[in-house]
Amino acid sequence: MKKFSLLAAPVVASAVLCSSVVAAGATEVTSSPVVVNEAESNGDPIGDFVELANKDTNNSVDSGLRATQKAAAHRTRKA
Repeated sequence: MKKFSLLAAPVVASAVLCSSVVAAGATEVTSSPVVVNEAESNGDPIGDFVELANKDTNNSVDSGLRATQKAAAHRTRKA
């Protein structure tokens, strides 16, 4: 569970930060249709993942962010 928390914390923090950034003149949305659908971290060096899902059936959500891994650091960056 501790490894899951270590993996999930940066992903959740990134999602919160990304959803709280609002462009000037844009309408702020209080909730997001993008949710963490599934996450797995089993201690194996390969195969840890976080799956995001878009619950909005009418609109596509594409922020341009993608998760990458370099060495042991997990981070997000603009594609």
